[in-house]
Amino acid sequence: MKGTLLLNNAVAFTCAALQGCSKVSKSFEVLIAGHVVAGICCVSCLEGCDVITLMTCLIPLCCILSRIDQWTHNTSPTIPAIYSLVTLTFCPESPKYLLVNKRDDDGADAALIWLRKTSDVSEEMKAMKKERQDLRNSPKFSVLDLMRTSDLRWPLIICIVLQMSQQFSGINAVVYYSTCIFISAGLSKETSQYAIVATGVVKVMMTFISALIMDRAGRRSLHMIGLVGMCISSVVLVVCLSLQKTLPGLSYISIVAVIIYTCLFATGPGAILWFMVTEMFAQGHRSAAVSVSVVINWLCNFAVGLVFPILQVSTF
Repeated sequence: MKGTLLLNNAVAFTCAALQGCSKVSKSFEVLIAGHVVAGICCVSCLEGCDVITLMTCLIPLCCILSRIDQWTHNTSPTIPAIYSLVTLTFCPESPKYLLVNKRDDDGADAALIWLRKTSDVSEEMKAMKKERQDLRNSPKFSVLDLMRTSDLRWPLIICIVLQMSQQFSGINAVVYYSTCIFISAGLSKETSQYAIVATGVVKVMMTFISALIMDRAGRRSLHMIGLVGMCISSVVLVVCLSLQKTLPGLSYISIVAVIIYTCLFATGPGAILWFMVTEMFAQGHRSAAVSVSVVINWLCNFAVGLVFPILQVSTF
């Protein structure tokens, strides 16, 4: 686990190198390759993507990178990688990985003591050993096995629908085309960049708040409230963009609608569904279920990014 995350930093450096060399090589294919590598990096390490997105919004605002001929100097993909190398190197391996996969009881015990900052970890070790024993006794499951097993079919369908609900809520249309949305609302290009940064800051803050209230409010409640609120915010945004020529003041309401939309996503569908996916499956079935969920999520993400510009042109 830890080794995979450390190796993933090499992917981030490769991404930055390809994107930086695309101008020198005068090849758009190199730039596309850099984006493909960036996608591999994100798939390998989903956690922290909100922070990385915010950084990519903040860094171009610097005086050096605000010039159009300096965009290749944007080294934002390397900053999280450097931070990961500095901090993760001194962290222990995952206790569950050591116990279940490596069968290193002493190493798992030491890692758990380091993480919990207490020597009394016997109960947690006992629970993980029981899980290891259950995992040994249960057969290995593939994706096809999930579909064939009646007890797992419905949880799998729920996972697929959850992933579709997250992406088809339209969040990545806002992320990818937020500049166009804010310009459509009547903002200048420069002001739109600051509005994007404000949206990113709010998204990161609300993600942390979601982690704090998740257990108290409940996964299902937060997810449903988030989706309903996002739907209402989307309706408000469309109405404001449609009537802004008649009522110029509606452009400010459009900005507020986008920020509220982002807040509701971060506290609900943004993070909740990943917890729900892992909690609906036992350890033996979890890897296959998460694999299916990730594939569905990225396919829906791709569809939204592809279709939104067509809808925007035909609507506005």
